[in-house]
Amino acid sequence: MKKLFDEETGYLIIDELAMKRDSYRKVLEDNVVTEDELKEQADLVIDYLKRLDQKLDDEEKELVTDLICEMAVLYEISRLTEM
Repeated sequence: MKKLFDEETGYLIIDELAMKRDSYRKVLEDNVVTEDELKEQADLVIDYLKRLDQKLDDEEKELVTDLICEMAVLYEISRLTEM
């Protein structure tokens, strides 16, 4: 299993994991994100969510939904502090 947290800080290392993904490297090869690449990534995320939805029971789905929503809140408030 992949590590999700930094052993020293205890922080989630999602940025590091994301940067290692083929999808990330592919999009950033030319340092330009196109509308097609954005749509392709959105479609990939939806595919993963649908696969996850099929595998989880109701309690697990609720936990994952809460996690995704709270990560979205974190992303949005982080973005707002950068403005």
